[in-house]
Amino acid sequence: MIVKRVLKVTFILFASFVLGFVTLLALLRIDRKTSLILPEPRGPFGVSRLTETWTDEHRADPFVDAPSESLTELAVWIWYPSEKAPDLGAADYLPPEWRHELEARQNLMSSLTKDLSAIHPHSVLDGPISKKQPSYPLVILRGGLGAPVVNYTILAEDLASHGYVVVGFDAPYRTTAVVFPGKRVVTRPSNLDPENLGKEAQDRLMAHLLTAWVSDIGFVLDRLKQLNESTGSRFLGKLDLQKVGIVGHSLGGAAAAQFSHDDSRCVAGIDLDGALSDNVVKEGLRGPFMFLLSDHRGAKDPVDLQIAADIKSVCDRMPPESGMALSIQGANHFSFSDQMLLRNQAVVSVVQRVMGLRLESRRGLEIAAETVHRFLDVHLKGAPASSIHALLKEYPELTPEPR
Repeated sequence: MIVKRVLKVTFILFASFVLGFVTLLALLRIDRKTSLILPEPRGPFGVSRLTETWTDEHRADPFVDAPSESLTELAVWIWYPSEKAPDLGAADYLPPEWRHELEARQNLMSSLTKDLSAIHPHSVLDGPISKKQPSYPLVILRGGLGAPVVNYTILAEDLASHGYVVVGFDAPYRTTAVVFPGKRVVTRPSNLDPENLGKEAQDRLMAHLLTAWVSDIGFVLDRLKQLNESTGSRFLGKLDLQKVGIVGHSLGGAAAAQFSHDDSRCVAGIDLDGALSDNVVKEGLRGPFMFLLSDHRGAKDPVDLQIAADIKSVCDRMPPESGMALSIQGANHFSFSDQMLLRNQAVVSVVQRVMGLRLESRRGLEIAAETVHRFLDVHLKGAPASSIHALLKEYPELTPEPR
């Protein structure tokens, strides 16, 4: 009798586990296929997006073994202020060929991530640039390590809706996978993924990547100058090349700081939760420059503490009117990226709570987007500095880092 009872209880527990597991998979699948409309841009302009492929005829790709055989190519994404034209086709979050390639490379995390075809941005494809202004400031957008720049669509669309031409790009061997016309795919080999390397090799690669990204940004600005001067270009005379900003996340934030340090064409820069290179720490930044950080109040790791000290050191040497550091309480490192909404929200909530963070995903993305565009408005459009300070009242989660 005892054996039978044990077997019966075991069977019931096993059946309950199987049923629960199957139910969980079903719920995850339903959530994965459920439509996700990204947060609506908050500015007065409509937003259009186009994609192009640009080749730097004067620079070999630094990550190709035989660089003389391969020039640097970029897949370029441009979001820009547009006339609100409902008859224009809505842009996919990613073109079909990109979706197919990236989803083919997903792992077990794919069950926790939205089907890319179910994500709906607010851009239209290839619309006319708005005639409300004679020209528009430029923002170069650089994503985090290996991430496609389209993962920052929420930020890009919001900036474009506030009257900026936003240019992001993906590069072979820097981005996890890049799809060029003709369905030509270039993937990043494992030896170029810093997460696969030991500390010394990782540091060398990160420095190499940073140098490449800064060069990529310089080329992009050169090409935009050509477009601004080219008859037949939709951007003829529409790009204000005297008002250039750069925004980057994580390693892209390091690139934003480095480019701001190196190239005087950059008028204002923003580092979203990224570390700094040694020479930026030593030599500082002339500004204007803002550090917008996640919640590091509980940081104990020596690396995190050093990053915070480096940022403080750079910021302390800048005049208060041109340099600032703000943090978003409750935010994590990905609170600046669409990934906060693309992941299963129940799982995101659990992870946030385990980390001791309480910021809701959409709230964090709204704070980031609003802070970014207001800082750029001040330094690229002449808006009053008080508009940034007003943010601290509007968003209690946003706090100045001590100087």
